[in-house]
Amino acid sequence: MDIATGNIMFKCRKTNQSINIARSNLSYIQKYNSCMPKENETVFIPLHIDIEIFTVIIEFIHHFSNDSTEHQTQIHNLTNIMPLDTDNIADRVPLWYVAFVERFPLHQDQLLQLLAAADDLGVDSLRTLLAAYIASRLKKKSPREIIEAFGLKEEMITHEFMEHVANETKNFKTMMQNDEHLF
Repeated sequence: MDIATGNIMFKCRKTNQSINIARSNLSYIQKYNSCMPKENETVFIPLHIDIEIFTVIIEFIHHFSNDSTEHQTQIHNLTNIMPLDTDNIADRVPLWYVAFVERFPLHQDQLLQLLAAADDLGVDSLRTLLAAYIASRLKKKSPREIIEAFGLKEEMITHEFMEHVANETKNFKTMMQNDEHLF
């Protein structure tokens, strides 16, 4: 069987659920580039990644891999305009990607789980898109508005926490400008 054809079964150890993925889509997941699974091999999803999150990543990869080169370039070029020059991600990416990221409000853990999983698996295009989305949603917001956006409770907020948020924001901008991994 040609290495670019066929499917690979990915299985979640926690739930025993599985998902079949076209081999051709694995090229977008850096974690599996160096050790392409063999035909009929079952690959286990890393324990900390839920099957739902993994399925969303595959949905993104499927769309991205079939999208135009122009749209793919727009996503990749997001790292060149960090810090983001707009508070509306729709100013920078095609509408499908806007609708995709807007499914995940800032205050839900799913967005951060998706970002962490994309980073861990090495899906750079998704990591870049999610980071730009978060940055656009936080642009021009006060620390108080950022705290509200993430649904933090008042009693969780201390002066040290506020300093930490300010430092992490600076570090985040630096990492994105250097295109380093987030986690």
